[in-house]
Amino acid sequence: MVHDGGHDGLVARALGADEAAWAEIVAHHLEEVWSSTWALLGDAPAAERIVEDTFRTVGERLAEVPPDGRLRPWILATCRRLALEERGSWAGDVPVDLTRPACGLDEGRWVRRADLERALAALGEDEREAILLAAAGCTAEEVAGARGVPAATVRAGRASARAKLLLLLDSSGGGGG
Repeated sequence: MVHDGGHDGLVARALGADEAAWAEIVAHHLEEVWSSTWALLGDAPAAERIVEDTFRTVGERLAEVPPDGRLRPWILATCRRLALEERGSWAGDVPVDLTRPACGLDEGRWVRRADLERALAALGEDEREAILLAAAGCTAEEVAGARGVPAATVRAGRASARAKLLLLLDSSGGGGG
């Protein structure tokens, strides 16, 4: 398992050019970085570029992770910054692919997924990030540390974003089960 603390353990080995340690860091965080990027961009080719750019940037700047910091929120903050820069170059719209997937999702589940994607796209950038990082399991303290803000600020932002997301889902009919 990846040690998510400062410069000791796996991070220190990766800094020492241990390719196996770097591969373990990437493998441990890849799915979460992909999911976050896809949720922010909704475009697979763009998400692939951002995932690659995220890990290239993290690899180049791994020594900048604060000794008392945690790797996961730092990686996710890097991912978010790169994804938002990419999205900013698109003239503002968040693409949402509502094409029914070929996989075996039943009609109700597909409709709920489409409602969720529309609602997430309707949120502001900070609200969407609050929801996605909470869904990814980041604690308020982790996010606060990566952003340099108090954890209470993160918790308040999450509460506001959840309330807005619920309103959007209720108005679309996607809030119920």
